[in-house]
Amino acid sequence: MTSLSEFPLLPRKIPEVALLNMPAYPENVRSPGCRIINLASIAGLFGSSGDMQMVAYNTSKGAVVNLTRALAGSWGRHGITANALAPGFFPSRMTKGTIEAVGVEKLAAGAPLRRIGDEDDLKGAAVLFASDAGKHITGQILAVDGGLTSVISG
Repeated sequence: MTSLSEFPLLPRKIPEVALLNMPAYPENVRSPGCRIINLASIAGLFGSSGDMQMVAYNTSKGAVVNLTRALAGSWGRHGITANALAPGFFPSRMTKGTIEAVGVEKLAAGAPLRRIGDEDDLKGAAVLFASDAGKHITGQILAVDGGLTSVISG
């Protein structure tokens, strides 16, 4: 069951992400080509049920998803693109306990590629969004999740 103890960080975390985007504007309005790349999560694309109750996390990452889309819509006319990477399951300090408790094999089993992410998996997507190859891409949320979001419904 979700408890209210999950929520104290929300009032702080969501504005932090918004504030991190603010240096891009209005200073970079004078230099079109600014690229904003936010870090969301596939958890921001849908809710959760079952064993992994992550209401506060889903909420905060959903806010990043919609902030990214709002920035794309508002700042695109200035030549600023805003996109987000939405990783699936990757090893991190936050996921260490889950990996130890559940195991990599079980976590990877639901993804078509049958693995969790590694340190190289976000690099290409970030380069795409940051480079001229991504100059006509804005408002997009790219799931880097081994295909997990292609086989689950949210």
